[in-house]
Amino acid sequence: MIIETDEAYYYAEKKYKNKIVESTLNIKIFKQQIDRVVHFHYVFYKVLYFLVDKVSIDYKKFMISLRKDRIRFHKWFEKDGVINTTTY
Repeated sequence: MIIETDEAYYYAEKKYKNKIVESTLNIKIFKQQIDRVVHFHYVFYKVLYFLVDKVSIDYKKFMISLRKDRIRFHKWFEKDGVINTTTY
């Protein structure tokens, strides 16, 4: 799912196993970059390009592409109750 707010775009997903949430991933992509503005269609394209069968995403390839294009983002991932956070 893609959510747009005034300050950023969010990519969010949940993975289920036996109808129970197994893990979640949220990526906050900031609209105001140091030297550019990221437009909704660009972010939407980036997310859709890396979706596989509209169910899973190649996280590593997606994150590398964001860094390569110098897009600042914050990522948090939760699995089994443990939350990991990173900022790029």
